[in-house]
Amino acid sequence: MESDVLITIAGTLGRTALVRKADLPLNANQAVSIVRLVNPQKLDLLFIVYALNASAIQRSLVSQKKITAIPNLTLEIISDCCIPLPPLAEQHRIVYKIKELMPFVDKYAISSAGLEKLNRGFPDMMKKSILQMAVEGKLVEQRPEEGTGEELFRKIQEEKAKLIKEGRIKKQKSLAEITEEEEPFGIPESWIWVRLNEVSTIVTGGTPSKAHAEFYGGPIPFYKPADIQSTPYMNSVSETLSAQGGEHARIIPSKSIAVSCIGNIGKSAMLPSDGTTNQQINSICYYCFPEYMYWYTQSPLFISQLVERASMTTIPIVNKSKMETCLFPMPPMEEQKRIVAKINAVIPVIDMIAT
Repeated sequence: MESDVLITIAGTLGRTALVRKADLPLNANQAVSIVRLVNPQKLDLLFIVYALNASAIQRSLVSQKKITAIPNLTLEIISDCCIPLPPLAEQHRIVYKIKELMPFVDKYAISSAGLEKLNRGFPDMMKKSILQMAVEGKLVEQRPEEGTGEELFRKIQEEKAKLIKEGRIKKQKSLAEITEEEEPFGIPESWIWVRLNEVSTIVTGGTPSKAHAEFYGGPIPFYKPADIQSTPYMNSVSETLSAQGGEHARIIPSKSIAVSCIGNIGKSAMLPSDGTTNQQINSICYYCFPEYMYWYTQSPLFISQLVERASMTTIPIVNKSKMETCLFPMPPMEEQKRIVAKINAVIPVIDMIAT
């Protein structure tokens, strides 16, 4: 009936509503209690609803709930519920004041929710900002005595040529030179833009056949994307390979950067020791300072490049050849170390703020 007060008594307890003429005809199921007032004309019905919604009344009701498979309130509990009842004129004034204040309460709730969202996202936003400053050359000052990225690049090329001659790595295909249009932002004069494969060797992992039991169980860690968490190093593995299995999966050297390249692309972590990975991971076998390469892979610059290069099938995939083309802003080696030291000092402070 019009002017009935409805109270939920099963599952979500104590929620109230007033039946209006526009709601009729209306049926209520067994999870709802119908409160029919003796003389609704003598009361301000909205005051009754507001009173029942008051936190003290709600706590009183919920504290008496019956614990069954679904928590519930009995009709007896509802009948015995006490509410304060001022004179009718005061009821009207209270309802008027609540209606007057409710828009401000709603605005506060929206502002509070926005602030809470900002607080939750603040640490992540700060980390991204710090890492973006790092790869733009804005986190530490440049020192002429530390040389240039160009000089480091030449040393890396010499080292790669030596490893190719020794048969330890394969010669890579030359990629297109980087044009000014490709450069996403300016970097210090002592830095140099290179493609990732020019200063590293990228290796895609593999999974040895399960049909060969002798490939599994041994001293070699076998990493998967699930082992990449929010820490610089990979988690302990749940699976290992034998020496034979390692040959099939390809050994990745310690402190290489493992990057998830299927599904949740871009998650990265360093290998704490020599190990292997499955085919869902591309590993950057470093020639730069490994910790700097790790933080580069955490930066918005690297993540955005992976997303741009991903094949948008049912599951996003970034293959080895596309990852090799990513742009890498390379500072001199000593500056890389200073950048890492600065990041390592700042990140724990951000994490402390988050907690």
